[in-house]
Amino acid sequence: MATHAIQIGFLLAGLRDPDTNEPLNGGSVEFYSAGTSAIKNVWTEPEKVNSYTTYTLDTNGVAQLYGDGIYKIIVKDSLGATEYTFDDVKLTASDYNVRTLTAGTYDVTPDDDILLCDTGAGSITLNVETVVNFTRPLTIKKISASNLVVFNPYGTQKVDGAITASLSANNQTFTLIPDVNATTWRKSNDTATSLVDLTATVAELNILDGATLSTAELNVLDGNTSTAVELSQLHSQGAVAADFARLHASSDEIAELDGQGAVAADFAKLHAVVASAAEIDAAADGIGVTIPRQIVVQIGDWDMDTVSGKGVAFPAGIVLTDIVGLRAIIRNDDDSQRYVAGGNSSATGYGVSISGATSQINLDREGSGAFDNTSFNATSYNRGWVIVDYLD
Repeated sequence: MATHAIQIGFLLAGLRDPDTNEPLNGGSVEFYSAGTSAIKNVWTEPEKVNSYTTYTLDTNGVAQLYGDGIYKIIVKDSLGATEYTFDDVKLTASDYNVRTLTAGTYDVTPDDDILLCDTGAGSITLNVETVVNFTRPLTIKKISASNLVVFNPYGTQKVDGAITASLSANNQTFTLIPDVNATTWRKSNDTATSLVDLTATVAELNILDGATLSTAELNVLDGNTSTAVELSQLHSQGAVAADFARLHASSDEIAELDGQGAVAADFAKLHAVVASAAEIDAAADGIGVTIPRQIVVQIGDWDMDTVSGKGVAFPAGIVLTDIVGLRAIIRNDDDSQRYVAGGNSSATGYGVSISGATSQINLDREGSGAFDNTSFNATSYNRGWVIVDYLD
């Protein structure tokens, strides 16, 4: 295993008595956490085998020691009188320890910098020492599409208020910063959880980094109105190259679309849609196509295991008569699975119906259904989202 202990250079030069300029023969050095009186380990080898918090200098005032972190160092003479005090001495190695893990449990230590988690053979649980032992950020990357990586802090410590932190998507990455003052971990550069309010799946969002977009992804990019059927209607009802130019396709792509009867596969070849909702609506208005709007609202806290019904308020400015379609995305407590329920009837095998009422959207769980279990009983947790299709 790579190590982070680094040699304490000034102790090799030999310390001298400031009064006599003689070597501090028989003197000692004591090691503490920076700015405190809490003892802190050093070692006689970079592999961190034999630890000390106090060490006796040789006849030349020399000690060969290795440290890891930020220290206060006190130097004393052979009679125990303090000769020097050095605070905020930074002894942090410049190399990074990169470790690849597979299924099972791993105990994270301050020697770890980057953990590459291959979950192809099963989920990985990362149990971590107390945050106060860490002096560097810890980066975790999931390198398989299946299963989960679960970061499990020490004792009652948390990650940004959460008991655990999870990685679920292939190539999802986050960096955890040790906040030793608050005894907690701070998460940064999370590449997936900041996108959960979009209607695309994580897998679809991953495709956006350089591959061909699917029909579903085109709909997400539009953000409001167009389905694959509605877009194809633009062509079948008289749209010409000028209409498709509003999507900012190349001349070759427009030529391929024109005259062939546009289908989903044709639109996938555009690779990126930069037309606004207003531009698409403008094209539709001229040929008599009505395109519904779409808005997503959070379901909010719902303990489905004990509470069978949940009411979700209409989005601002929308009434029942505006709504032309409803569906819900429901996720389990650890956000490892998501289910889609359709409007006005139960989704097959999932046991949730969704309907509009005078003042709200109603979600109703069927008794003894798939959601009537302890995987859906979290509280203070957004259970998922309702997607509302409406006409303005």
